[in-house]
Amino acid sequence: MVEKNQAQVKEIPVGVKIISVLYHILAALCIISLIWGSFFILGAIEINYTLVIPLAVLLLGFAILSFFVGRGLWKGNNWSRIVAIVIAILNIIVTIVMLAVVSYLSRSMTNLSYPNNIQNILEIFDIRKFIPKAIVNIVINGLIAGYLLFSRKVKETFK
Repeated sequence: MVEKNQAQVKEIPVGVKIISVLYHILAALCIISLIWGSFFILGAIEINYTLVIPLAVLLLGFAILSFFVGRGLWKGNNWSRIVAIVIAILNIIVTIVMLAVVSYLSRSMTNLSYPNNIQNILEIFDIRKFIPKAIVNIVINGLIAGYLLFSRKVKETFK
């Protein structure tokens, strides 16, 4: 009886465990961002709730999804592998679109004069700062999607 139970336990590859831990870290960062953002917003004088509430709900939803995907990967559930692949591919697509948008905004804002508070916000669209982050994001998500899609060991584990 003990041998049968041991045979049923899946040996999860180390790479999948690492991805699982990354999803748990992402869930924690989403919650921390939500809490930090709440304190930041409470200190603001004027709050645009039509933007803040949907963003908070989206962040909380992504935190919950990330937690369960990480948990599912750790346990060897195939649904979590599929969701992780979809999230990685969507991240790549969104990053490429954002790269195009930031590139366009960066070019269109050159040589314009703005007050200091607006200028600080517009620094987000500085293409020189965004490109390295985008490249890292595309590489990491490409590795995750490729590993979960094409690794024989992963495919066998998630049968």
